[in-house]
Amino acid sequence: MAENEQKARNAGLLERITEEREKLGMTERELSIQVTGKPDFIRDLKRRGNIPDGEKLARLAQIFSVSSDW
Repeated sequence: MAENEQKARNAGLLERITEEREKLGMTERELSIQVTGKPDFIRDLKRRGNIPDGEKLARLAQIFSVSSDW
């Protein structure tokens, strides 16, 4: 995958995470703790631009009540 394509995909995912998090009235820290048990998960996603692994994506989907391919 080209670097620009991956950055666009990551940006889209982060945007969806932000939208869903805000709908639930959660802070980044609160969501991070629910997903990983650690407070910096969302911040690290933004900084590093990584796509979360399958387990974390599944946990996000569960928290947001959406399918894991959302």
